[in-house]
Amino acid sequence: VWSGFTYSGPPEGEKGPRLLDSDKWANVTARWVAAAALGAQSLATLDPAYADKLQKSALKGWDFIENCPTQPDQPWAFGVYPGNDTCFFWAAVELYRLTKKDVYLQSALKRLPEMLTIAPLFMVWSGNNSIALIRLYPVLPDGPEKRQVKEWLLNRVKTMDQGETKNPFGVDYTAQSGWGNNGDLVARAMERYFIKKVLPEAG
Repeated sequence: VWSGFTYSGPPEGEKGPRLLDSDKWANVTARWVAAAALGAQSLATLDPAYADKLQKSALKGWDFIENCPTQPDQPWAFGVYPGNDTCFFWAAVELYRLTKKDVYLQSALKRLPEMLTIAPLFMVWSGNNSIALIRLYPVLPDGPEKRQVKEWLLNRVKTMDQGETKNPFGVDYTAQSGWGNNGDLVARAMERYFIKKVLPEAG
């Protein structure tokens, strides 16, 4: 899919197409859709022209991933670009926040049950359900889904609190321990911060 951007620089300097997916998986494009839609929201007042370009690119990317014959169904593995359906969920959430169109809300709600049951993934290679749930909660209409998301976010903070009590230095004893504990600590701090921004009662 063509993002509307080049590999080197902002859209006003584009000289050729940029392919976001080099294989059969649409994860890269889904993440781009989320990032572009989020950027369009952030820059709507500061730089409307740039925001419009981002929105058009996000919508183009969404058309691609919706029609992609092979959707991601697994986390990172050798030979497979990392990601799973959480990437699509985050893309739908950001497009709903950007456009207020119900079609994107319904797409997010269709994936919501799975997002509430899989392991929390903030902004990592293997998924993005946590950041997407944080972003969805403030704009989600009142109802059972909003209560479920609130409960998930509150439980997530509780789990992080318990983890820090048992392992205050965030030492990673898993097979991935050499991949960067510092990044993991920063991600947890960011996740906690953003949850408390939308749910002050999280403590």
